[in-house]
Amino acid sequence: MAKFRYWGMSVLLSLGQADLAVASERPPYGDALAAYLGSAVAANDDGPAGAPLYLYRPDSFHRVTFIGHAVPDAGPLWRGVAIDGIWQTVASPDDLAPLLLPDTGWDAADALTREAIALRWVEEIVMGGEVLRSGGDMVPPAPDGAIHPAAARTLDDGSIEVSGWVSHLSVTGEIADPFTVRLRPDGTIGSDFSRMTEVSDTTKA
Repeated sequence: MAKFRYWGMSVLLSLGQADLAVASERPPYGDALAAYLGSAVAANDDGPAGAPLYLYRPDSFHRVTFIGHAVPDAGPLWRGVAIDGIWQTVASPDDLAPLLLPDTGWDAADALTREAIALRWVEEIVMGGEVLRSGGDMVPPAPDGAIHPAAARTLDDGSIEVSGWVSHLSVTGEIADPFTVRLRPDGTIGSDFSRMTEVSDTTKA
């Protein structure tokens, strides 16, 4: 499942519950947290009352940090992102693509390299780190072979299709949903996709 940091503590979300472990190192999100707390009051005060504050920095895209509040039995509801320490209340994957993808060498990459970049982009940015690697990521675990790691392939028009699985919560545990995301040659998806600002609707592409 996705790993987050809760203001100085490591947080591993699973079935709406958090396993907390006090971090021994200085939290690496000081700039993003300061940007969030220093933003407009309206941006900070409209979250769920008493909800924990969650921060998520993708492994491959360190310039961006997602910040949001916990939603009971659902996970984080993102309030926005800090990019290079500057707070923005709204940022879709398409907003982030021209800012972050050039750092990966996207423009000059060959087809195989682009597929590898696209896979990380969809897993870490579009799906917010929630992509399942195997059935063992779920509670209760899915049967062997039921869940496959996400995969990318280049289509004839130059776009890249990334397919995989994410989970959502039900009264009996986690349920896996398939997803397919198609990235245009410039790395964008389209205005109809809003995974980072919605808790549900995991199959939209």
